[in-house]
Amino acid sequence: MQANYSFFWGEQIVPDWMRAWPPEEQAYQSTPETYRWLSRQASSVKRIAPLQIDYAIRNLFDRMVTDVLRAVERGRLPESAREVPGIGRMILREPRGWGAASVQRVAELEEKYQELKDRWEALPAGERARINQQIREIEWAHEAYRDVRRIADEIRQVRNQPTPDKERIKRLERDMRRRARAWVERFKEAA
Repeated sequence: MQANYSFFWGEQIVPDWMRAWPPEEQAYQSTPETYRWLSRQASSVKRIAPLQIDYAIRNLFDRMVTDVLRAVERGRLPESAREVPGIGRMILREPRGWGAASVQRVAELEEKYQELKDRWEALPAGERARINQQIREIEWAHEAYRDVRRIADEIRQVRNQPTPDKERIKRLERDMRRRARAWVERFKEAA
C-alpha cells in the first residue's frame, strides 16, 4: 500500500486525482461508510484513505467482507441464501450475470470512469489533461458497461414476464459474463 499501486490489477489504489484531498475523503461513493469511519479513526496514528482500507481488506480476506458491509449499511436483509455474500457464491456454481468477476470488474471500472467524468469539471485546467488521459485509458469500460447493461435489461424483461424462461435467462447471464470477459481480455493492460 505504501507504493499506492496494485500490482495485481496494474493500477493505483488511490488515483492521482484524489491524492490532493485529505486521506479520509479519498473514496468512491460506493466505498462502505465503515471504511471511511476507520480512516477517520486511524488518522491520529497514520493517515490512511478509505480506498486503501478497502484494498487491504479485499486482499487480506475477500471481496465478501466489503459485500457484507455494503449489505449491512443498506439495512437490507437477503431474501434467499443466494443473496448472502460468500454463501451465494458457493451456491451459484457457475458465476453468471452480475455475479461473474469479469462483469464486476467492468462495473467497477465504469464507476471509476463516471467518477473521473464527474470530477473533471471541478479541476483546474492544468490537471484536466491528466484526467483526460485517465478517462481515455478506461473509456473502453464505459462501452463494455453499456454492452453488459443492455443484456441485463433484457434479462430483467424476461424475468418480468408472466412465465419467465429460466433457460433463456441463464443463456443471457452466460452471454453477459462472456462479453464482459472478452472486453476485459481485450483491454487487459488497461483493466
